[in-house]
Amino acid sequence: TNLPEQPLAGFHEQNDFQEHVWKVVTTHERMASHDDHYRTVAKVYSFALFYDAQGPFVQWLKAELESVINLKVTDTLADVGGGDGEFALALAASAGLPRDRVAVVEPSAAMLHSAAVSPVSSIDSGIDAADEGATASGPHRINLGALEWCDLKRGNVLAGPIVDFSCVLIKEVVHHFVAPRTILFRDLRERRMQAGGKLVIVTRPQQEYDYPFFDAARNIWIENQPSTQELKTELTAAGYKEVEHTMLRYPLSLATEEWCKMIRNRFWSTFSHFNDEELLAGTEEIQQTTKGSDTLQFEERIVVITAKA
Repeated sequence: TNLPEQPLAGFHEQNDFQEHVWKVVTTHERMASHDDHYRTVAKVYSFALFYDAQGPFVQWLKAELESVINLKVTDTLADVGGGDGEFALALAASAGLPRDRVAVVEPSAAMLHSAAVSPVSSIDSGIDAADEGATASGPHRINLGALEWCDLKRGNVLAGPIVDFSCVLIKEVVHHFVAPRTILFRDLRERRMQAGGKLVIVTRPQQEYDYPFFDAARNIWIENQPSTQELKTELTAAGYKEVEHTMLRYPLSLATEEWCKMIRNRFWSTFSHFNDEELLAGTEEIQQTTKGSDTLQFEERIVVITAKA
């Protein structure tokens, strides 16, 4: 595709039409490469270590984010790239926030509908696979990518019935947004958030991770994962205030073969860049590096960035 010249981050008024064309086309090209990955991973999403809603890690992360987000019953919450919606609904339930005050924005229809067919669910999601919008009790399901959702003018019915949100959560998907993300962050603030609302980005470090990757996967991770400082700079350029971050740490112990199986199942999009043979070779490399140890011990490190709209 012949794209217009890439716009510079932070330039609000410069050639808006060119910016629109560039960001939509490049995002469609990038997200297309993930479609097959997410159709497949939706089938096992809830059972992976990092996404098992009943598991200790997710319960720990939920408790940590509850204190960061501090939802009130009068708030409105949007989970951008929220997958099956389980995590956002769990946060809402803990705060007593009604489900019809929650929106899940997710480009993958398979992920968005998976809560309705999942045999294991920690909460009653209220998501009906036959419903194209929201159930009577919520949440509002919006089958759009982040850029497409933020592109819609304020009040557009396609953006969902909630006009603006007091809190927006972007959990573990910001690396899918095409850089520079300043335009997306600006549109999110201006078109989807209340003045003074809170944006919470949950991601992982670009360099300071502790995962037992194979070498090729390590390179892919660094190439696709934005740094914390890069994200904070883009948020500031997009007009957010009080941009801060913290690092959460959680010790993990996992059977080596289980970790290798998760990688072969492409539980993260990092591994969607490899074919089956490459993943098999990669997991063999991990087993050699760990010298045949049956158990892996490493630290999960989560970066939480908060900003005020």
